[in-house]
Amino acid sequence: MAPGKHTGLDAAMLERLEKLAVNIPGVIYQYQQWPDGRTAFPYSSGGMLAVYGVRPEQVVEDAGIVFERIHPDDFNRVVASINASAEELSPWVCTYRVCDPDSGVRWLEGEATPEAQPDGSVLWHGYIRDVTLRVREQRQREELERDRRLAAAVFENSTESIVICDADNRIVQVNEAFVEITGYSREEAVGRDPGFLSSGQQDGDFYAAMWAALERDGAWRGEVWNRRKDGEPYAQLLAISVLRDEDGTVRNYLAVATDITPLKRYEDELEQRANYDPLTGVPNRRLLTDRVLQGLRRAQRSGKALALCYLDLDNFKPVNDRYGHSTGDAVLSEVARRLVQQMRSDDTVARLGGDEFVLLFNDVDPARRELVGLLDRVLGAVREPLLLQGVEHRLTASIGVALSPPDAAEPDRLIRHADQAMYRAKEQGRNGHVFYDAEEDRKQEAAQRWRARIAQAIEAGELFLVYQPVIDLVSGEPISLEALVRWQHPERGMLLPDAFIPDVEGTQLEIALGDKVIALALAQLDQWRAMGLEVPVSVNVSAQQLLEGQFYEKLQAQLAAHPALAAADLSLEILESSALANVERARGVLQDCARGGFRVALDDFGTGYSSLSYFRFLPVDTVKIDRSFVCDMLRDPADMDIVRSVIGLAQAFDRRVIAEGVENNALATRLRELGCRYGQGYGISRPMPAASVPEWVERHVG
Repeated sequence: MAPGKHTGLDAAMLERLEKLAVNIPGVIYQYQQWPDGRTAFPYSSGGMLAVYGVRPEQVVEDAGIVFERIHPDDFNRVVASINASAEELSPWVCTYRVCDPDSGVRWLEGEATPEAQPDGSVLWHGYIRDVTLRVREQRQREELERDRRLAAAVFENSTESIVICDADNRIVQVNEAFVEITGYSREEAVGRDPGFLSSGQQDGDFYAAMWAALERDGAWRGEVWNRRKDGEPYAQLLAISVLRDEDGTVRNYLAVATDITPLKRYEDELEQRANYDPLTGVPNRRLLTDRVLQGLRRAQRSGKALALCYLDLDNFKPVNDRYGHSTGDAVLSEVARRLVQQMRSDDTVARLGGDEFVLLFNDVDPARRELVGLLDRVLGAVREPLLLQGVEHRLTASIGVALSPPDAAEPDRLIRHADQAMYRAKEQGRNGHVFYDAEEDRKQEAAQRWRARIAQAIEAGELFLVYQPVIDLVSGEPISLEALVRWQHPERGMLLPDAFIPDVEGTQLEIALGDKVIALALAQLDQWRAMGLEVPVSVNVSAQQLLEGQFYEKLQAQLAAHPALAAADLSLEILESSALANVERARGVLQDCARGGFRVALDDFGTGYSSLSYFRFLPVDTVKIDRSFVCDMLRDPADMDIVRSVIGLAQAFDRRVIAEGVENNALATRLRELGCRYGQGYGISRPMPAASVPEWVERHVG
């Protein structure tokens, strides 16, 4: 071979390979992973940009940005598959999702062969391609197959008669319900015009109108009397739909029918029962809605208002519980009779159920004077003693009032507004009436929606923890971490506790939130323990959570789910105000926790200064000085005195003391001089994500 010719061939081959790498629909790559966790792509083709949204040169030394693009739900699985491939030196094959800021979520499929390197690392040679379209098509095929099977199951198992006709209105298929209802077998029905079922009770005009509606609207719905095979007539609620091809040509007619013969036979009786309460004889909700609609139209014509008043008996349940339902029913009947007596001829009393009634007043003057007088009479009538079987019963009622205009123009909303006003009447002492206040209602609804969103966040895993170190102010080494909750809101981004914790205080959600924080902290401790990191974690516990009654038992159960952990790994930080809310109960719960091996700290100590006398009663091993005193103690002698006193008190009772709010070296130095050995604050470290903790601890140990 002539000199230089081999080099030319190599160059040509290299050029062809480079063109292949650039133009192949995917990325050819080499991925390297070292024992210390470093990762890189020593080589990746230009397809890296299309696949991961990053340029090859961005990942030559650090592959972290690629892993950041992996979908959170797939991340652990992908990492595990890579580690398994590295450990066994077996081929790596994985299908997973990535999140691209520009193109959204996409599916990737990767294959690679690992090769052990002399430096202990593993180098993979592989190829990754975008399989989003293939995955979506496969899912569409699966969904279509599921839909087909579901449709077949619905067709055969439906309790309604289903008939499918061709474009000439000849039956091509019927289901089992058709056979059971009509008495005709499939063989007897297929191929015939559905008219063979006609009972003769509908004339030609009826069917002409039906066909006109089908041609005009593509659907018809109504009641039809047909005849079974044995000659018995039966009523059907029939719905017919026209099924057309893409070009508009009729392909089939679909008829779904329900046998309503029993309903038709008792229609008159049911109509009566549907409109009136069987116990009291007054209108029920259905008739009330009709009366409200009439009243709204009347108010529009007259220029006066319609008043809807929601009445609830205040103390009816004890009567029902003590004397039985028969007595309770008698009380409700008598109350209904009294209410009717107080109404004007054009007004309505309706019962919604239980001890809830609605009073409907037409032509209410905007000044409300007459209405207020009527309501006072109603309340007085309810208060009158009621004698039943020799027992005197005394009742009162709370009434909420909504007017239209201006409160609402729809029956359901008007009832809801009056109901909300009724609850405010109960809150204000009962035995009275309250008018609906739209602004107050908006505030309450907004608060309820926000609390519901917080509950959803707890369930959906949107909460996460960050960790702030507590260090030895002498050696600088970390002694523990405080877990602090954050909310990764999908629309509003990361929310700090002040954005949601105050809204759940005093509610069951506060307990659920506290339980979630403990669960997250224990899970993270477990992960760190598996990595060889042994640093205790503290969590904040509210009064509501501490005093709920089953706190210690739940805490034990949560810890039991993590066999590798000990109770001493978790410290409970109790707000001083929480401990003082009920000292005896708090003491009992904390004693259980301490005996169980959990560490207990008294948080924000000093904010409840009068609590110093209670200090010796509480089984705590750590006291945390509130940051509000620590931050300004070098400038404010009063704060300095409080800090000095708390340190002295803690030392007197042999308690460890931690200063919060250590923002600079001057504070740390002065705290050491005062005898406070431990501290935390922004001057030491800001709260950090869990992933950053191991590296931070490693830098500050030794």
